[in-house]
Amino acid sequence: MQPPFLTSEQLYLRAMVAEDKEVAVAWRTSPLPLNAARAEGVLREAHQTAGWRRPAFLFAIVQRETDAVIGSVTVMQRQWRAVLLRLHLAPWLNDADAWRAETLRLVTPWLRDEGEVMVISVFIDADQPVTLAAAAELGMVEMAWLRERVARPGGRADQALYQALNPRWEVVAHA
Repeated sequence: MQPPFLTSEQLYLRAMVAEDKEVAVAWRTSPLPLNAARAEGVLREAHQTAGWRRPAFLFAIVQRETDAVIGSVTVMQRQWRAVLLRLHLAPWLNDADAWRAETLRLVTPWLRDEGEVMVISVFIDADQPVTLAAAAELGMVEMAWLRERVARPGGRADQALYQALNPRWEVVAHA
């Protein structure tokens, strides 16, 4: 079953469900694997706080063609109307950069236009050129460049912080 919104030609986003415990390595942002029992506990803990009081929302990234979970998007509320996105893709995907970019193109307008979020922030690794291009395409601005922040096999990679400001929000000067 595909949701009626948050879909693109290649993927769709949905809330996490109990069956996702079986593919935790695809959506869990951890260097260590997670077994199904512990993954179920993580999912249960994430849904204990109701509504917008929750500090973070976790969505599954699902490939439309196969209905396979290939990653996750975590929307973390930092302050009122400001969020930090964490995009995680399954480690076995060869084209993870393209999937990440498509997810960013899907989530950013949704948060900005429908969620009326004022600031959307996301960290993007320097060795992900398709995602960096998608951020620029969406009007996101590079706010910081962190040298050698991400560990890679045989070395390290830089990471950039990008932010999108909602153009509908205005600062009104009072006289």
